[in-house]
Amino acid sequence: MSALANSPTESLFPIVPIRDGIVFPGTEMILTFGRQRSVSAIEAAQSLGKKVVLVMQRNSNINDPTPSDLFQIGTVGEIIQMMKNEGEINALVRGIAKVEIGSYESVEPFFVARVSEVGDVVENDTETQALFNHLTNELRRAVKLGKTMDFLTFMNIMSGVTPLVLSYQIASVLDIKPTERQELLEERSVKARLEKEINYIAKEIKILELEKKIAVKTQEKFDKNMREQVLRERMKTIEKELG
Repeated sequence: MSALANSPTESLFPIVPIRDGIVFPGTEMILTFGRQRSVSAIEAAQSLGKKVVLVMQRNSNINDPTPSDLFQIGTVGEIIQMMKNEGEINALVRGIAKVEIGSYESVEPFFVARVSEVGDVVENDTETQALFNHLTNELRRAVKLGKTMDFLTFMNIMSGVTPLVLSYQIASVLDIKPTERQELLEERSVKARLEKEINYIAKEIKILELEKKIAVKTQEKFDKNMREQVLRERMKTIEKELG
């Protein structure tokens, strides 16, 4: 069922600007909201189905963004848990659906906009399946090389998901720039998104392999220096004993 099909005003949502993060559909993230407009939107959402639209800022340094400072594509997020602490709100948010912002209906005390759900194109062909399999294997390889990610997320991915779900799960754990995450969110073709993610994870693997190689060389050098130091100390002791 559509995430927006809830009421006669189904397409009206509080809008919460995010400085440099994205909650992809089907993923969860803990976010901290401290700006007054964001806090007001989250509090209002508690009585409106606990849903808000999370939209990333074009420039993370802007403290008081206007609608023109925000991207048009965002994610409907459901507030699973929240905790207030000294004017801030920490919330566990689950991404529900990708949406496009049409028009802003109000800006005070928080943004409210009319949004429409954006569907993805899922290509059910052999090439998509091949990309899916390759990306899954590459993620496993990256984790073995030391890529850090939430264990439950990794297990969920490996337990068997659809190409669409995989594309969003992978997007949430890649070590990439915020603008690159936004591009992945805006990409409607699942096949194209998987292709981009394969390129990103290939770069991560290359860096991880290089880091491992450097670590091994550094350890070998350290071990050699330690052995030489131990030998020198032994020689000094022997020379001292021989007088």
